[in-house]
Amino acid sequence: GEGKVTAAEAQPAAAALKPGPRSSGGAGSGSSSRSSPLPPAAAAEVAAAAAPAPASSTSGSGLRLVLSPGPTPAAALLVPRRLAGLSKEEAEGVKELEICAVGMATAERLSQRLGRQGGAALLVDYGREGPPYGDSLMGIRAHRGVGILDAPGTADLSAWVDFGALRLAAAGSGAPVATAGPVSQAAFLRALGIGARLQALLGGRGVSEAAAAALVSGCERLVDEGPEGMGRTYQVMAI
Repeated sequence: GEGKVTAAEAQPAAAALKPGPRSSGGAGSGSSSRSSPLPPAAAAEVAAAAAPAPASSTSGSGLRLVLSPGPTPAAALLVPRRLAGLSKEEAEGVKELEICAVGMATAERLSQRLGRQGGAALLVDYGREGPPYGDSLMGIRAHRGVGILDAPGTADLSAWVDFGALRLAAAGSGAPVATAGPVSQAAFLRALGIGARLQALLGGRGVSEAAAAALVSGCERLVDEGPEGMGRTYQVMAI
């Protein structure tokens, strides 16, 4: 398509980066060769990245996930903060750790603003407070989960909210704030009186059977506590 470069087109460019033999003659010898501007190992990686995707690839995009060979500065800073909220046994049992630096920074700044100006914040999203996630990153297309590299640009990328990390960030913000929750969306809405509100809407004048069925269905969906139900997967936390 327009603006795209195929693997076949990229191979000559990658080949040009491969280290070639150095010229044995001087400046006026008349024999020369182009040497790579990259170290041999880096040039080899570029060439490998430009090669066609293996037949076993499921995404067909030719993209690959590359992991950092060592801790990044963000990981070195945030991992100890996240593990600080766990017991020694829990921390030692963590083999994978997913951290949202932006989420923790947002909770910290929000807490500081509330401490200065007063007020409260209500956070609602899907997630949990329990042990940190190892890998909740997912692609979503047409309300269904797909691989994160499956047809890039055609699916949303999302991840579960680590409410435990947000609570730790709020507590460590230095602001005079407190947190409550998280609790399930079902428990939160029932405490607010969603059942009474539904009955009031159903008892209104001129409510058709179709409208009543839609109201009941919508209410049940919001408080559904099944394994994948919104009432269970969505959590509510207050600062």
